[in-house]
Amino acid sequence: MKASAKQLLDEAGQLRVVNAIQAAERGCTAEIRVHLEDVCQGDALKRASVVFAQLNMHKTTERNGVLIYVAVQSHKMAVFADAGIHDKAGTLFWQQEVDIIKQYFALGDYAGGLSKAIDHAGQVLARYYPATGSANPDELTNDVSFGS
Repeated sequence: MKASAKQLLDEAGQLRVVNAIQAAERGCTAEIRVHLEDVCQGDALKRASVVFAQLNMHKTTERNGVLIYVAVQSHKMAVFADAGIHDKAGTLFWQQEVDIIKQYFALGDYAGGLSKAIDHAGQVLARYYPATGSANPDELTNDVSFGS
C-alpha cells in the first residue's frame, strides 16, 4: 500500500514544517505554503497553479506567494510562485527547491526535505522581499494543507 498525503507527515513533521515556514517568513514578506495530496493527474506545475489559486495565494498584497506542492502517490512535485517572484528568482531557483526535496525524500526524511527547501526559499526570497521594520503581516496560514 502506498502512503497517503496525510501519512507523509505525522503531527511532529507538520509542526516542523510550520516552524520552518514561520522562520522563513520572519526574514521576508513572502508567503510560503505547503500542499500535499495523493494523486496528480498530468503536469505537477499545472496542478500546483490550480491549488495556488484555490488557496487564494494570489491575493497577497505584494503578490509574493510560493507554494510547495507534492503529490505523494504520483511521486510528483512542483514549486509554484506568484508572478513577481518567478521573474526575480529565475528557473534555477525552482529546480534547486525540487532537488532539495527529492534528496531528502529519497532518504525518507519528508519533514526534513520540506523544511530545508522552505529555509532555502526564505533565504532567496529575503533578497527580493526583505522584511523591514515591524510591518510584516502573516497574510496566509502556515499550516500544511491536504488535498485528495
